[in-house]
Parts: sequence; C-alpha cells; structure tokens
Amino acid sequence: MSGLRLRILGVLAATVAITSLVFTTLEAQGRKSRAQGQTEKASGREEVAGTKAWTPPRTPHGDPDLQGVWISRSATPLERPKALEGRDRLTDQEVVELRQRADRIFKTGNSDFGAGDAVFLAALADSTEYRNPNATHGAIEMVDREFDNHTSLVTDPPDGRIPPLTPAARQRQASLAAAAQRPTGAESLTNAHRCMTWTVPRLGGRYGAGNLARAR
Repeated sequence: MSGLRLRILGVLAATVAITSLVFTTLEAQGRKSRAQGQTEKASGREEVAGTKAWTPPRTPHGDPDLQGVWISRSATPLERPKALEGRDRLTDQEVVELRQRADRIFKTGNSDFGAGDAVFLAALADSTEYRNPNATHGAIEMVDREFDNHTSLVTDPPDGRIPPLTPAARQRQASLAAAAQRPTGAESLTNAHRCMTWTVPRLGGRYGAGNLARAR
C-alpha cells in the first residue's frame, strides 16, 4: 500500500473518530439538559405549591404601612356626581369628550385654578369657564389631570358615595369641634389647626376633594 493511500486512510479514520466523539458529547449534553429541565419544572411546581399569600406591610404598632410619597393627578372625583348616579364607568368616548372639555376650560388662561373634583365637575357640566372664590392661582399653573373610565374614587359602597357618619363618629367630631373652640393647650387642638394634616389619607387640597368652587 502506497504512502499516499495510508495517509488518506489515516485522515478518514481520524475524521470518523472525531465525528463519533462530537455526537457522543452532544447526546450526553442533551440528556443533561433534559434532566435539568425536569428538575427545574419540579422545583417550580414545588415553589408554586409552597407560595404564601401576600401579606401587606405593617408598621411596628400593627397598622397598615402607608409610608411613601403620595400624589394623584387623577381627575376622577372622590364621590360619584349625582349626574352619574348608578354608573360606575364612563365609555371611552365620554372620557375623550371630558378631556377635551377640560382642556377648553382650563388651558385658555381664563379660569381659576381647579383643585380636587373641580376639573371633573366643570368638564361634566360643560362649563364655559371655572371660577373659585378661594383661588389664589390661575389655571395656567395647573398640572395636567388624567381622566379614566371611573366615575368615583369610592368604589365601596357601590353607589360611589361616602357613607354617613355613625352616631359615635358624629359625637367624636362634635367633641373635637368643641375642643377647637375652647382650647386648653396645643394638645387639645386638631391636627388641622396645628398645621400637621387634615386627614389621612389626604382628601383635601389641590389634588383631593372638598374645595369650595363654582363653575359657570
């Protein structure tokens, strides 16, 4: 057998050996990957089965932990307006229409600063302009308010209205009002009079509800 033929046979033998080794390695890797996949699936099922229900964070004294920076640009009113009684949602077209009305009322520079529910109510009434006897700023200083399909922030009770105070709450409110009229010291004043906060959560102010206003 010539030397050339021997070299060719040697190359072919080496090629066959390398190819066999590659296929053997790939097959081993495939078996390993399938085994790992089955293990991960089993582990995932165990994690899902062992998942605990989410527990809301609590303060050290047990109350819900609501700490953080809170701001709302929502135009949705706190309580459902009488004009939308019985409706918890607006149609998409109604949302577009209210947004266009609000832009017309508050972005021309002719209206007062609209706080709280004022933007939604003025748009709902299709007012020409907005006037607030207590306003200290013009509408030009307002941030854009976001309209969505909800007709009130209150969703429970279903009528979208804050329930009346209980007798005990009315009595407590009367006691606080009386104490504010005849304070014996700083401790007998309410948090509002002490310039600390109106309520928690904050329902008044520029992005809350309850501002005196009128639209025309």
